Amino acid sequence: MGMEIRPVYAGESMAWLVTSTDNAPEVWTLNKVALIRSVRPVPCWKCGYKTIQTGLFLELAGRDGYRCRIVSWSGVDKAGLLSQAFRRLLDVNWGVRPKYSKSMGCEYLAGVCPHCGAIQGDNFVYGNCQSRGGAFSDPEDRSQLAAFPLPSFVGDRPQSLDWAFGRFTLEVEPRRIVFREPLMLPGNAWPWRTCQE
Repeated sequence: MGMEIRPVYAGESMAWLVTSTDNAPEVWTLNKVALIRSVRPVPCWKCGYKTIQTGLFLELAGRDGYRCRIVSWSGVDKAGLLSQAFRRLLDVNWGVRPKYSKSMGCEYLAGVCPHCGAIQGDNFVYGNCQSRGGAFSDPEDRSQLAAFPLPSFVGDRPQSLDWAFGRFTLEVEPRRIVFREPLMLPGNAWPWRTCQE
């Protein structure tokens, strides 16, 4: 095994550092961030009322090309990214709030049916549990998904985004995504947590 020692100059691209070994952890550049929602309503598992599923959309660039990912709100929340102002916006406009799940045995941030109040759990929305997945997870569903751009929460330097590849995340075909106008944030509320929160 050999080692290469070389000087690094300010402003120099460090792509060679990322691709220098096959064992290097994958790092990503975040190109786009958006709130993504189903265009086709999905029936609530409990009462059948038509609901809209939402999540966080990420377009990532890595050493093997581009990836489009949908991440559950619980995953984004566990990563510590969401501001309190944005969590309120999700609750008021999209029915996403902390809710207790009997099957998981804990409370987590998830969509809630506006009719009966049942949690639309990550197992169904992102995991196609019991073949009752929705617009994101049902492999037969090819309906369009609307993406409303959000400001990015990171700079332009490559970094590891392991939480974007967790259990309740999905790869999505880019052709299904239709970008709409940026999400209106009342009072210019910043969606991402700051050091003060």
